[in-house]
Amino acid sequence: MSNPVDFLPWSDERAAIPFLSFLIGQSSDFPSHDIHPPQLAQWLIAHALGPLAYHRCRQSYPAISELLQADIFSATAELALHRAVLSRLIRAFAETHIPFVLLKGAALQTIYALPEMRVMSDIDLWISAEHMPQAVQIMTRLGYWLYNKPDRPVALQMLGEGELQFYRQDGQPGLVELHWLPLAGWWLRRTAQVDFAGMWARKVRVTSLEGEVFLLTPEDMILQLALHLSVNHQFGLSSLRYLVDMAVVAREQGVDWQVVVERARDWRVKTAVWLVLSLLSALIPLPGLDDALSKIQPSLWRRRWLNRFVNPAGILRGIDWRNRNGRYLLLLLLVDQPKSILHLSYRTLWPEKEWLIARYGANGNHWQHLSQIFRLRV
Repeated sequence: MSNPVDFLPWSDERAAIPFLSFLIGQSSDFPSHDIHPPQLAQWLIAHALGPLAYHRCRQSYPAISELLQADIFSATAELALHRAVLSRLIRAFAETHIPFVLLKGAALQTIYALPEMRVMSDIDLWISAEHMPQAVQIMTRLGYWLYNKPDRPVALQMLGEGELQFYRQDGQPGLVELHWLPLAGWWLRRTAQVDFAGMWARKVRVTSLEGEVFLLTPEDMILQLALHLSVNHQFGLSSLRYLVDMAVVAREQGVDWQVVVERARDWRVKTAVWLVLSLLSALIPLPGLDDALSKIQPSLWRRRWLNRFVNPAGILRGIDWRNRNGRYLLLLLLVDQPKSILHLSYRTLWPEKEWLIARYGANGNHWQHLSQIFRLRV
């Protein structure tokens, strides 16, 4: 979602709270007061929540489901395409004994009560570094080509242990991303200390409709979603849907929130995690979450500044910070340690030599990089 939702289907924003609780199955009573069905349907579609609402409202409020029929038809067709691709990938990797962990939408659709409630826009797989070369060969054999994005070339992705994007050679839709790590990006590399080895060791085997796969534990999944939303996407890309995803994970699988905040503190990402989970608590209250959040709450001045950027009202309206200059200040405010703020700022402007070569080629230099930065800011 790239544009703000310039309306709400309620006259009072607080009416969203009981509706979202109903949407995740936490409440069985549909809050029908102060509801404008056409606007609600349009709002749900804008937040990529149409498929979930369609299934949840079929019995209690069929008028909403009727307005979402076109969206559910499109979503079901897209899901069928991705699930067929995922089945092929599972078989291909199983034959070569390459383990992987499903991430984001591909993982979440196994957790929802019905896979159709949570469509995926692409397929994300975490592959260990030792198996990545073989995985790339498999993707080529399956008819995919590796996309070399100009501003994020493959060399830079390899250096930063990011992801490789694959598209079908025959032009059929369906993006597949192979990730070296479940959380990537230079913000994390320069400010945090994520225990990726622990995440991999804790992975759990589950049986999905497509076959046996690995998922992150519920606590690690919450952390991965929270950091992906706050750091990688700066509260764009359907922020509300991410919060709903986390609420569904907590409801369907159970989450130890104390473990979540302890890992956030150990990984030096407590501010980013606190911000996301405080938004979740404000919009979809969950048992035990507030008590855990009190242990990683930032200072009052930082909370006030963060609230100026991201708040429940902005999430409900779909305000996207990715295309705003203020997002750079937001990313600095999310850093836990002051010395890491200085390091991140310095390396953003004056990166390592190997970074320059990976990004711009053998002749890459700092002045070329600074020119590129300020060209983008103007």
